[in-house]
Amino acid sequence: MVKTHISELRLHHLFEFGETANPLDEILFLISEIGLSRHCDLLSRVHDDITDFFSGEHPSFSANLSRYHNLRHTRSVALAAARLFHG
Repeated sequence: MVKTHISELRLHHLFEFGETANPLDEILFLISEIGLSRHCDLLSRVHDDITDFFSGEHPSFSANLSRYHNLRHTRSVALAAARLFHG
């Protein structure tokens, strides 16, 4: 069995936001690349809702003050998932 190791540098790039400061840009690009552009509007709305949840702008949620499971972490995980689906 051959073991494959992901270098620390490659792993770091997996979670970076990409070309812009907003990971949604790259997520929408990747979703379009795999032929699911019909879902881009839904993903944009979900992105906006999650931003409102974490910032406390949504009337049903208080701002999230977590140091780790915060908006940046959530966006990074969403981008990593899109990149994994894209391949």
